[in-house]
Amino acid sequence: MHSSVTIIIVNWNGIKHLPRCLEALAHQTFTDFEVLVIDNGSTDGSVDGLEQDWPDLKVVRLNKNLGFATANNLGTRLAQGQWLALLNSDAFPEPDWLEKLLLATEHHPEYSSFASRQLQANSPQLLDGAGDALHISGLAWRRYAGFPAATFGLESEEVFSPCAAAALYSRQAFLQVGGFDEDFFSYHEDVDLGFRLRSQGFRCLYVPDAVVQHVGSATLGAQSDFALYHWQRNFIWSFVQNMPSALLWEALPAHLMANFIYQANYTFRGRGGVLWKAKRDALRELPRALRKRQEIQKTRKTSSAELLSKMESGWLQPYLLGYHIRKVRQTMSSYHPFIPPFLPAPVPQAQVNFEMGGPRGVEMINLDIVIVNWNTGPQLRDCLQSILPASPASVNQLHQCVVIDNASADGSADNLEGLPLPLAIIRNHENKGFAYACNQGAKVGGSEYILFLNPDFRLFPDSLVKAFRFLEERRNERVGILGIQLVDKKGVIQRNVARFPTPGSLFYQMLGLDRLWPRRFPSHFMTDWDHRESREVDQVTGAFFLVRRRVFEELRGFDERFFMYFEDLDFAYRAKQAGWKSYYLTDAQALHYGGGASNQVKARRLSYMLKSRVLYVAKHFGMPTAWGILLTSLGIEFWTRLGWSLINLSGQNFIETLRAYGMFVRTLPRLLRELRRG
Repeated sequence: MHSSVTIIIVNWNGIKHLPRCLEALAHQTFTDFEVLVIDNGSTDGSVDGLEQDWPDLKVVRLNKNLGFATANNLGTRLAQGQWLALLNSDAFPEPDWLEKLLLATEHHPEYSSFASRQLQANSPQLLDGAGDALHISGLAWRRYAGFPAATFGLESEEVFSPCAAAALYSRQAFLQVGGFDEDFFSYHEDVDLGFRLRSQGFRCLYVPDAVVQHVGSATLGAQSDFALYHWQRNFIWSFVQNMPSALLWEALPAHLMANFIYQANYTFRGRGGVLWKAKRDALRELPRALRKRQEIQKTRKTSSAELLSKMESGWLQPYLLGYHIRKVRQTMSSYHPFIPPFLPAPVPQAQVNFEMGGPRGVEMINLDIVIVNWNTGPQLRDCLQSILPASPASVNQLHQCVVIDNASADGSADNLEGLPLPLAIIRNHENKGFAYACNQGAKVGGSEYILFLNPDFRLFPDSLVKAFRFLEERRNERVGILGIQLVDKKGVIQRNVARFPTPGSLFYQMLGLDRLWPRRFPSHFMTDWDHRESREVDQVTGAFFLVRRRVFEELRGFDERFFMYFEDLDFAYRAKQAGWKSYYLTDAQALHYGGGASNQVKARRLSYMLKSRVLYVAKHFGMPTAWGILLTSLGIEFWTRLGWSLINLSGQNFIETLRAYGMFVRTLPRLLRELRRG
């Protein structure tokens, strides 16, 4: 009887780690697997007597080191399982590693490869990787490598490809694309395989529950000349062979830039000769790479646009990875009390008591939470589950949690009634816009405070407590709107506090001057400020918008002419004119994924922004200025946005910009009628 999984371990002088790897496999909760050890001519005795210690083990001894790619291909040909689990000899899986991977294959049959969650064996509090990312330049890296494991890489998601140190592949898909390219020998061969799998329509899923500890480059050394040579040579071949023609010339400047930067960097370090040799050999074998390219592109099934959507495209992104790791670790060490290892589980119904009074001397605060939902998938439920731990009854009474569903088609607002919340769900038959839905939700409750909260939020246990303590201080009685410090899933503080725009600032932002000379022409969002201290501001983000009800009613809520965007800015501006303050509080934090539903319709959200901006200008600066903004947007900003898309090598943004302006132009007759009505 054949095993369902074949685990392939390629070994070369791994005497230090191979026994621990095999011991970890012996304790797997899923047992229907065979193990093949392909030994690449080891000289350290690491495979001597293995069959005696592990009777079910199959060992293939090669006379010399044929390379990681060739050895794995050999193991694949010998394998009997329908799934191939590739495991480095210095990778040590948790007992349920294989079980979790196989569960993922059952729950997600649309995927043909699966990436593991890799922890650094010597520092398991840090990630070693969470699947591989590929940049349009051809450079690749392990996602979240070096980031704190307690906070990052916790969600299952599609990734470009798995890291072959601990990966699961469909044997059929692996063989269909020809397995690893044996010319690569070692390094980047898994990214190259992932590229070919994607080109044939096969996808990869990251499985955060499938955990291994990985030493990494234990036999060769992460900074050895061998590793550096093969990495720099192979990423050129992979780029040439796999990049579709529609993207090749667009991506070529980024590829050449990557080669130049690494050559200069390692030359400065005294190791330029290794890279020169790698580039020379890559170019010497370029004809063979071009012949392979012809075959790969001839059989490609995935569109260029789809491949591009799975790649990273920021010009400087590959070169700032180390900087981001340092910033995240600094942020996490400074703000660790506010970032729990995982989002709190919902409180059982028996523990919830909204009638319970607070301790002596603590005034009870009534709160309504309004969440506007549109096709946000599991984010809405996750957001709701984070609310109760953040709403202790000893401090506030959650009077109503109102979900306004704007005609979602994904079922995201279904089956929520069982959550232990005072929940009211209102389902609109059509999408009436964000401002309308917020006003609709605010009318349901009657509490003294209203929190407008996006569904892509996760509240921390003290998010609301600290916010209310601030608002209840007598010296803050004129603070009508409160925002708190938001961090993304990497732990980085989001800089989303904004300035009130002026006609002049809107014009230079449309020209792109705030990108070219940010010190002279500040952007709308205060990205020049690190957001680390509390202060009075012009506008806090509408994604977490805590407002006193008397302010909301005094201003008659949001202006519903703003279907989406500028409604929070307009409200803050009117509040300022009425003598109320907006305040940004860093003592309280929340996790904000960002984009939420609007990420699904990038062109449409840009068209909404363009329309709302004209409405805002007409309302606060008059019709002549609004006409100027409209004409500048159509005549200059359109071309500026297209230009930035080309500079950033983002074909997708280029296309989305064209679509957005097409939508905007089609709405102009209605917009002009609204402007004439005032």
